[in-house]
Amino acid sequence: SPTPTMTETLAPTSTTPPPTEGIPPTITPIPPTNTPEAPSFPNVPPAEELPTLTRSRMGLQLHPFIEQSDWDFLLGQTNQLGFGWVKIQLSWNQMEPNPGQYSDLFYAYVQRVQHANFAQLRVLLSVVNAPEWARPADVPPGTVGPPADPAALGRFLDAFIRETKPEDNRIGAIEIWNEPNLLREWHGASLDGGTYMTYFAAAYNAIKAV
Repeated sequence: SPTPTMTETLAPTSTTPPPTEGIPPTITPIPPTNTPEAPSFPNVPPAEELPTLTRSRMGLQLHPFIEQSDWDFLLGQTNQLGFGWVKIQLSWNQMEPNPGQYSDLFYAYVQRVQHANFAQLRVLLSVVNAPEWARPADVPPGTVGPPADPAALGRFLDAFIRETKPEDNRIGAIEIWNEPNLLREWHGASLDGGTYMTYFAAAYNAIKAV
């Protein structure tokens, strides 16, 4: 019997265009509108005459609750940016759990101040959150604010500053409390300037005595 042969059948070439159903029509581009000219300000001096910021008088607030090696790294980064100041906020309630008794965190923050000084950075201290033993007896639980006795704030600042060895100019400035004009920072005392000044005076006198 004859040997069968394999044949390849090709589909005929279609000349019919593909269906257009479902294809969106061509979108005609919208011509651009005329952009209005920028307004002129004739009283503004040229850029070279404008005042500039002096980075050495600026600074960063850094959270010191980190490892010492990480702190030193951040100080180096602050130096590279050309800033001259570092702000450190002291959470008093974490540092003096009982009157005259200071936690490990207290001494760790002392070292943070000293290392900032070694890095040729000036330090701005800020103090917040009196510990429970120093707070007024009638304050709602879980709130933060100043102590009942302003002198307690002065004693805390005195102890911290002395530990940093102030004879070596460790601290450049101190902010006495943080946002005392806001209730969330000032539970337990009257929210007015006269009351704040009783705390300011106690802290100021303690600081200047050191």
